[in-house]
Amino acid sequence: MADPADFGLQLDAWVAGPPEAVEWDTVTEFADVDRRIAAVAAEFASAVGVHDSRLLWRPAGGRPPAEEALAWLWVVRPDLIRAAAADAPERIPDSVRRLVQR
Repeated sequence: MADPADFGLQLDAWVAGPPEAVEWDTVTEFADVDRRIAAVAAEFASAVGVHDSRLLWRPAGGRPPAEEALAWLWVVRPDLIRAAAADAPERIPDSVRRLVQR
């Protein structure tokens, strides 16, 4: 298993400065991305735009709370969120955990 501190550092970096755009080749588990986008849109007031070469994220109301930034990470890297939930569950808020379990 990975060191939980590694997941914590990655999660902290993402929450501190989530990117507003990611290239498609950054997205893991691509076949399921539409479901993740719809789940995040239903849970949070953020919009995820789908373009030819990338995904765009527009959180409502300025700087998003950590839960919303982690939900965006789940859209892009569900593998990282699942690993963090398994190895450092205290780092993943209940709202994001519910998304992962859908």
